[in-house]
Amino acid sequence: MASNDEQPKLLKQRHFDFPYLYKFPGQESSEVILYATREAESLLWWRYVMLALAGLVVLSMVWLPEFVGAESFMGFDLKPLALVLSLVTLLCLAGIWWFITVTWFKTVGILTNYRLVKIVQYGLFNHAVQTLPLDEIVDTSVSNKKLWERILGVATFTARSSAASSGLATDDANEGRLRINKKYFVWENIRYGEDFNNYLHKVRLQLKTHQMDELRDFRPFIGELKGGNRADFMQNFPQYWS
Repeated sequence: MASNDEQPKLLKQRHFDFPYLYKFPGQESSEVILYATREAESLLWWRYVMLALAGLVVLSMVWLPEFVGAESFMGFDLKPLALVLSLVTLLCLAGIWWFITVTWFKTVGILTNYRLVKIVQYGLFNHAVQTLPLDEIVDTSVSNKKLWERILGVATFTARSSAASSGLATDDANEGRLRINKKYFVWENIRYGEDFNNYLHKVRLQLKTHQMDELRDFRPFIGELKGGNRADFMQNFPQYWS
């Protein structure tokens, strides 16, 4: 296996191919990526479609006077104004499209042999990193209750941590109530959520038997592999299926 310095950077990859021999910020030297994902690409295209529709609505309003035959208003020629507003609208749409693409591309969820990692890009220069050690996971869940989630084939994965802080809430101190803050790790809008949840359960069982080193060669999770494709993959990587 290549050293961390020689491995390609995860955040610069358009697609994540197995084996996941990438490097991500904060990765430990003995840490191995078992799975990496972004939000479903269908959601990215859905945002593009919504942006395009919004742009069409704005442009239609800009050119509405031209459509109805109004050439001037209070002595001002409307066509040059419509051209300027159309240019501004297109520039804004291009900027928003670029922002949507960058934030999607740089927001990544990662499962390693030690932990869950989520890198979220909030803006051009701002990002946040959330981690949850595998041995601190109490339980997990997957949900896709919303209609649009089912249409786009995405789900939300949630892992609850055993690490919790408790204390008396200020407004409830006289009543002796406890305030408990539980840590949750959430991957939103991912494909194959249920399959990933089942895979994580197998990884956790492996950890409970203290076989941490074997996770390096633990059978991979690749949601899109089905039927014959899966059989071909197993032949190409027999070491992961022994």
